[in-house]
Amino acid sequence: MASIAKEAAEQGRWDLVGECYREREIAIAGASLVPQETERLLAIDRQIEERALVAQKALASLMHQSSAIRRRLKGLRQGIGALSADSGTIVFEA
Repeated sequence: MASIAKEAAEQGRWDLVGECYREREIAIAGASLVPQETERLLAIDRQIEERALVAQKALASLMHQSSAIRRRLKGLRQGIGALSADSGTIVFEA
């Protein structure tokens, strides 16, 4: 299950990652794991966490860029509206 979650994280399929973890939690709830298996699962978990952090940073960057573009478009729209009111030559309709 952990390897499927890792592969899903590499593909950005976070819904599948969550599903894998829910299923893994149920599967190992009553099981006793040997230390080597525990370490292997923890290593995979760390890799998935790293992927998630990279994805979060990328999304935050995209949201920041989107916000800056929206502000710029708003300024341009306001400028176009001001031009049409002042000169009468440009008419902007939303």
